[in-house]
Amino acid sequence: MKFMKKIGLIILSLGFFTAVSCKDSKNTSGETEPEVVTIDNRPDQKELYAVADGDVVFKDEQVATIFNQYIQLQNALINTDGQKGQEESLEMLQLITASAIEDTEEIEGILTTMSQTDDVELQRSGFETVSSWIVETIEGNIESGTVYRQYCPMAFNDRGAYWVSTDKKILNPYFGDKMLRCGRVETEIK
Repeated sequence: MKFMKKIGLIILSLGFFTAVSCKDSKNTSGETEPEVVTIDNRPDQKELYAVADGDVVFKDEQVATIFNQYIQLQNALINTDGQKGQEESLEMLQLITASAIEDTEEIEGILTTMSQTDDVELQRSGFETVSSWIVETIEGNIESGTVYRQYCPMAFNDRGAYWVSTDKKILNPYFGDKMLRCGRVETEIK
């Protein structure tokens, strides 16, 4: 009988506890609680970045056109836009193919690969070689103005990588908005 009394007492306690904890919590003061409304005030689109137009003038119009397209490709990578990077790579490939610049097979192959994927990390990997090629192409072709050769020591697992820009301000194409300002100006090409 003692055992039955204990079981009854436990059941009675659990019932009481359940009744108290599940009871509607009525506001006895008569005041109404304010309605909580969550507003999403984030912008629909992320901020877009672009390299500033520089003052550089090239001796060769084809080099100028290809360099300007290189900047457009760079802007796509700065903004981590794989679709735009794909489009800009294809445009740069077409400009180089149609140009009179010699020995472009390697760079055409890299741009072909970049234009066939929207994977921004693969595009960034190819962009390193494109940047080296563009430096070789513009050296000796600048009539006036300055191009800035910039360097990020953390790119590609701290191996580092270069790119060129028309602006001293760092906009890192290898990291985009993850580390947008990572880098430094290494040299000026005039």
